[in-house]
Order: sequence, then structure tokens, then C-alpha cells
Amino acid sequence: MKRLLNVAGGLFSISIFPILSWLILAIILNQPHLSNVFALTYPLQFIWIFLKSAFGTGANIKKIKEKKENAVYSSIVFCLILSFVIFGLVALFVDDYIAFMNLEVNIYRELALYAIANLFLQLMFALIMEKLYFETKKNQPIYTAYFLIYWLLYLLLCPL
Repeated sequence: MKRLLNVAGGLFSISIFPILSWLILAIILNQPHLSNVFALTYPLQFIWIFLKSAFGTGANIKKIKEKKENAVYSSIVFCLILSFVIFGLVALFVDDYIAFMNLEVNIYRELALYAIANLFLQLMFALIMEKLYFETKKNQPIYTAYFLIYWLLYLLLCPL
């Protein structure tokens, strides 16, 4: 039950903290269009959660079931290469992506690039956190501490 609550808390924070950070930034800077950046990156967050689930959680479960120690490391490397290609292509064609999402390109270009880079960095950290989570019980305090520190920093530094 404790693990289920831990996973549910992690998924909840992945969903709610990006929304809160963009809303807080819009309030602090008094620029309401900043809250639209979350809507701009919303489809990319589905790709993000798929990559994290398939290559983070899936690889860790495979490691436990099949006793393949290197499954996690090779999965993390493959996921980072794949996510770099996916997010890199979106960043490369960011103007078309913003136009497709029916927003103004000149307003949202820099914010979209920042948000895409942020999603990529979050994915790298999430894969490492998944590895720590599925390791032995002695690493659970380390996992919890890293998890809390990361999200506190994310909430504090993202609006900057």
C-alpha cells in the first residue's frame, strides 16, 4: 500500500506541478498568456509519460522479474536518445508546432523552447528516480529526499 501511495503521489506531482508553475509565473509577471504554455506542452507531456512508463518503470520491472541487471541502464540510454530525437524535432520545428496549437508564434517561441527543454530534463531526472525507487529498501529515504528536493526546486526556480 505504501508503494502504491508513493507511485500515486509521484504521478500526481508530475501532473499538477507543471500546471502550478506556469500559473504562478503568469501571476508573478502579470502576463496571463504565460498560462497557455501549459496547454502548448500538454500533448508533449503524454509522450513524456509514455517514455517514462515504458523505459523507466517497465525496465525496472523487467530487471526484477528476469534478473537482468543491465536492463535499466540500457533502457535509460535508449530512452534518452529517443527523447532527445523526439523533443529535438519538436524544438527544431517549434514555429510549426505553435501554429498547429493555434497560438501566436512570436509570443510563445521562447517559452515553448524553454518548456520543451524542461520536459527533456525532467525526463532524465524521472528515469533516475524510477531506478532509485525500484532498488532496495535502503534507498527509499534517498528517493524520497531527492523527489522532494527536485519538486521544491522546480516550483521555486521554474517561475524565474
